[in-house]
Amino acid sequence: MYDGLQRQIMAKENEIKQASEKLKDLRHEKIKIKGLTDFQKQIDDCIKEQKEIESLMVGLSILQATTHCKEIGNEQNDIGESLEKSSKERQSCLHNLKSIEADLRKIDNSYSDRQR
Repeated sequence: MYDGLQRQIMAKENEIKQASEKLKDLRHEKIKIKGLTDFQKQIDDCIKEQKEIESLMVGLSILQATTHCKEIGNEQNDIGESLEKSSKERQSCLHNLKSIEADLRKIDNSYSDRQR
């Protein structure tokens, strides 16, 4: 009977040892799963931040393009004004030349009349 009880104790101790090992393995798995869950959360946070940054970069690109377009528009306006000013100056020069030409004709006619 003592031997039977001793065998039962050893079997129970063996069961306890196996259960302890299994519990230890389960605890390790739980820690791994928690670590993986935390890691997945960090990855999700990084992806979210990356999308926000990409969105900001797109907005910045649009803002830069808009600013550049405005600068080009301003340059076009300046060129247009300069062309308009040049055109007016050209017309003024042509008017002056015509005036001078008319004066020269008068002088030439007057000179021709005197010689006749």
